[in-house]
Amino acid sequence: MQTEAPINLGQHHQVAMVGDLHGNGRWASHVNKAAAARGVSLLLQVGDLGVGPWPGESRSARRPFGGFIRGLDDDLGQRGQRMIVTIGNHENFDALDDAPRDDAGMIIIGEHIRVLPRPARFTIGGPPSGTEDRLGSTASGPGSSVIRSFGSLGGAPSVDLFHRKVGKSWWMQEQITEEHVAAVRADVRANHSVDVMLSHDAPALTPAVSRIVDATPNPWPPEVVQYAERGRSLLSEAFHAWRPTVAFHGHYHVRDTAEVHGGVTGRPFETPQGEPFTCRVESLAMDGVLGNAVLLDINTLDVSPLV
Repeated sequence: MQTEAPINLGQHHQVAMVGDLHGNGRWASHVNKAAAARGVSLLLQVGDLGVGPWPGESRSARRPFGGFIRGLDDDLGQRGQRMIVTIGNHENFDALDDAPRDDAGMIIIGEHIRVLPRPARFTIGGPPSGTEDRLGSTASGPGSSVIRSFGSLGGAPSVDLFHRKVGKSWWMQEQITEEHVAAVRADVRANHSVDVMLSHDAPALTPAVSRIVDATPNPWPPEVVQYAERGRSLLSEAFHAWRPTVAFHGHYHVRDTAEVHGGVTGRPFETPQGEPFTCRVESLAMDGVLGNAVLLDINTLDVSPLV
């Protein structure tokens, strides 16, 4: 986790929260265009962006992360936008590990795209309108009257890992680790809780995600189910440490929202810590599906549809 003061992403009244994009360039451009039409210049994406290169793509100096990322970066630049990514599980982790980082520890995958370290804390709001954020973009509009804190912990277990090729379409680095969770706890000791949590996997389950997790019969082998539950358990520990007011995630490809009560659970993969708290969990749909992106009001933390 970055050791300096939390990253500040500048003054924004609204930001776009974006679910899985899976390297879908046409859909990503559609999301960017819709956000730009609403005056939104900052997009927060919750993983499975599609960081390459993938099988069939050659890695080059011009396209070190594949053609999709190059095209996305160009599209964002043309619209005066920036994207900050919480890592998913379907990303080329070897390419990310080799990528340069900026002075805040964010991974540089494009002029207008950064991937957050795991874990990360950042803020939105505070500086007066017209100041530059950490990516060099100038915030505009009325901005926010409050400073909101965000915690990000990406990664998730791939339940289809046995159908993937190590180092080509699956990477061990996808896993959330005990070290990641320990870093979250250290962050809480230094900075307290966060207003908003970003993750790829679900830190707590909305009804639509529960139906997927609890599907009967379960289509995956027992060892894969255990692998997935272990990942959710570790993420749940981070969730209970950060105690967010709102949490956003992808991974399950469905749009849903639910109020959950942290510290009160009967599920084996959820690890309550501390006093009970209430959090609104927002599940985001996948590319091509209504509910893939929503607008978050920084002042109120209310959500409204985007695409």
